[in-house]
Amino acid sequence: MLDFLPLDAIEKETTMTNQTETASNLVEEAVNRVIAIEWRYDSAKFSSHIVLVREYLRRIALWESKFHAGPWPWLDVASVVEPVFNLDKSVEDALEEHFHGLRAGSRQIMVCKSYIKWCAISNRPDVNALHLPAPYDPLIALYERGGYFRIEHGFYVDVDEGYGFHLGHIMDHLLSEPFTDLSHDNLDILDLSK
Repeated sequence: MLDFLPLDAIEKETTMTNQTETASNLVEEAVNRVIAIEWRYDSAKFSSHIVLVREYLRRIALWESKFHAGPWPWLDVASVVEPVFNLDKSVEDALEEHFHGLRAGSRQIMVCKSYIKWCAISNRPDVNALHLPAPYDPLIALYERGGYFRIEHGFYVDVDEGYGFHLGHIMDHLLSEPFTDLSHDNLDILDLSK
């Protein structure tokens, strides 16, 4: 008598293995992307900085409106989708070592970690079924382009200390126009046109 697994069990196991391998690759790419950030301000890219912050707020508002998990706009999407999720200890250790002594602030570090955690779950079928945009790509692009932002007094968004706007309500950001082409070429064109 031969022991065998039913075909659907084999397919499920293969799918899970492929998802794990893809998640590992996405995490590795995300870690490399974060480590490559130079954390130097670049005022020549100010226009794209504003667009990237607004796009981040739009995307994170979509996630917040789905899960109502707060604190908005600093939602850790991976922890909301998978409450017991943690990064591999070796990844956490590498990030801690990388950020030690850098000019990145605590919010920037938190966003980078949230981005990497997001990459670990982003290819899961349950996450894809939500049809929501990748939440952190605009901020990672912002940091790569030498920009930053902060929220002062809980209601005022300050971009590069040169431009500010009222944070408003989540609904304000849900209704804003999407800016989906976050390629550096497209963002460079935006900066040159202003």
